[in-house]
Amino acid sequence: MPKFYIEEASINFRAFFNRMLSSLPVPGTSAFATLCKRLHPYGMSPSGIELEAPTAKLSDVTMIISLLQERLMLRMTYGWFEVFVRDVGEDELSSILTVIQVSRDVSLEVDNEVTIEKCTVGVTSHLILPSYNSQDYINEYLHLNPDSQGLVPEAFSYNVSLKSSANIQDARVVVAKSAKYEGALFIDVTLEYKDLSNGIPTEHQAGEDYRSTLALLSLEPTDAPEGDFAQ
Repeated sequence: MPKFYIEEASINFRAFFNRMLSSLPVPGTSAFATLCKRLHPYGMSPSGIELEAPTAKLSDVTMIISLLQERLMLRMTYGWFEVFVRDVGEDELSSILTVIQVSRDVSLEVDNEVTIEKCTVGVTSHLILPSYNSQDYINEYLHLNPDSQGLVPEAFSYNVSLKSSANIQDARVVVAKSAKYEGALFIDVTLEYKDLSNGIPTEHQAGEDYRSTLALLSLEPTDAPEGDFAQ
């Protein structure tokens, strides 16, 4: 089983409401005051807040808040909120979860009859395989028809069945050669959760589902050299 460590990773979390919010937590509202108070430790400032309305449609109105030195973007709309983080550090997962929780709490403060109907967790990562080259891995784990010897695969994708996770509605994984790091693998895992009566997925649950997906690809985590982000 090839071993890997994570050279770089990004996380995208999006929660969809069961119906539209009655308003956004914009400046001047009590919900915005809650955002200011609870997100201040993560770098919330006037210069990092934008209100976008590219069209006249209410669905296109978005409040964007930049946090963690502009590496985390919180987007809030009438139909969903999203937290995107690039270059995730191992010690930042708790901060990311806090921002997600604050976003959920503020949405309920705006409209306490709204619930989160479903959510998606996306993790894109560049994996270093110390004893493998990405092309060797793809050639070995993507089984082509023997008559297709003239084809050199560069990527593949699968729907994933995670029987251990009861509330996953859909899971997908894309594997490709990394365009950023020579010899590395690019992995894009998307997990969609439903039946959120017990709350949004925890760090433990989403992390286990991510690791289970990589295990189905015969990938095993190992320690990274000092300075790299490892699982």
